[in-house]
Amino acid sequence: MMTKMNFGRLIGAGACAVVFGLATQANGISFDLYSSGASMNEGNINSLFYEPHPAVGSTAAYTLGTAKDLYSTTFGGDDTAGFWVNVAFGSNPKPVLESAFLKAGNSYLLWNDDDLKAFNNPVPGVTYDSITLWNSGSGGIQNPPKNAYLGTSHAGLNGSPGTTSVPDGGMTIMLLGMALGGLGYARRLVK
Repeated sequence: MMTKMNFGRLIGAGACAVVFGLATQANGISFDLYSSGASMNEGNINSLFYEPHPAVGSTAAYTLGTAKDLYSTTFGGDDTAGFWVNVAFGSNPKPVLESAFLKAGNSYLLWNDDDLKAFNNPVPGVTYDSITLWNSGSGGIQNPPKNAYLGTSHAGLNGSPGTTSVPDGGMTIMLLGMALGGLGYARRLVK
């Protein structure tokens, strides 16, 4: 016995699968490190892995370290609200980090491996595409009268490049939807 198939519903199901597949491939989010969770230290600090420096008069950066060509960095903020440094990973794998720092004036904020556990091992379904270091709010580096935040001289990440293990991200569902939609279209052409 042959059953009759409703290709209109099949096409609708295919379109839904494509939309669902695209929705599950949403961009990741930034992992935020706030100054309130960092230790404040005096002196200088550097990174051999990734160390961005702000370019004068720009939000761009020049970088040093073994991973200098892997990521991109932007700097922003002001002395009233505070300053931030964002390191975006682009199409490169997320690094595995041991520590991070932001240097301003004669001090630097340091986040250690405990602060980075959630970054290195995110909850399932969360993908970090960047990390943002904040010099603002409680614990931020300010001038001696404590009425203005100090600008960033440089920042750094210490760790190693991540591995390339890309999850499916909904591609299977999207391909299934396109195949079902194609079958429905072919069926209409045959009629």
